Amino acid sequence: MLRILFGGLALLLFVPAAFACDGQTGNVIFEDKFTDDSGVWIFGGALILTAPGATAMAPASDIGAAQTSLNQTFNATQGDFCMEMSYPPDAAQLNAGIGVLFWGTDASNYWSANAYANGSVNLVKLAFKHLSPFVETPKRSLIFETTTNNLVKTGPTDVNSIRVVVKNGTITVIVNGQTIKSVRAQIPGGDLKFGFTRSYRSPSATPVSLTVHSYKVT
Repeated sequence: MLRILFGGLALLLFVPAAFACDGQTGNVIFEDKFTDDSGVWIFGGALILTAPGATAMAPASDIGAAQTSLNQTFNATQGDFCMEMSYPPDAAQLNAGIGVLFWGTDASNYWSANAYANGSVNLVKLAFKHLSPFVETPKRSLIFETTTNNLVKTGPTDVNSIRVVVKNGTITVIVNGQTIKSVRAQIPGGDLKFGFTRSYRSPSATPVSLTVHSYKVT
């Protein structure tokens, strides 16, 4: 009996800490654990289904890069958006980041809450401004950015949760169960999309990949 008990305790000690999307309430609008392609993301070069999970990539670049994925069939204006993810082994050197995308009209116009390997967390609004029929430039508004201590986990078995609660004109960003900040914002009009972003801030000769374990909206 004692042998079984100690065996169970040993297993508990070696189970990696997972920060699930605890606290989400209300009806489920969308949920995907990436066990198949029925969640209707665009799988291909920048997003690969690994079932379970998905590998999300940002392209190689000598200045850093970013990439987005939008859900193709579901929309949500207000809700509780949460994603579970893991960083790559070289995340610290690249300062890789991943975030929950919401209030998106397309892949170039959206809001996102992002968590980076160095512990920084930010909320960003991205909007492309058309200078002419053939020229457009991105306008990036940094709503806030803060650095957390030991909150983001980058170990090979670590799972992080990034959560955005959008309700009654207030956006609340939560990382691994810790509330980072709440801000008020005007809700855009239209059928708004959600999804996720991934990026890195240092040069990389090869694409940078991060793992997405689940995505849930209530």
